[in-house]
Amino acid sequence: MILNYILYRKLDKVIVLSNLENKRIISVGSLIDIKGFDRLIDIFNLINKNNVQWSLDIIGDGQLKSKLEEKINMYNINN
Repeated sequence: MILNYILYRKLDKVIVLSNLENKRIISVGSLIDIKGFDRLIDIFNLINKNNVQWSLDIIGDGQLKSKLEEKINMYNINN
């Protein structure tokens, strides 16, 4: 899943607590070649074969967005 987030409200304080039960990888950046999101998707596909409880969120926008979405669909990891 590739998301494009724009935050409009100001947060005075952010507290993030994790119980480590949710296994989630979050990656944020411009969707361009040098960032390596294509490799991240390839590696996540390998991880996901044995560890389906993990999820990957990619947050960003850029010239490779449609290509990366195609790769995600090809691997069938678009949950």
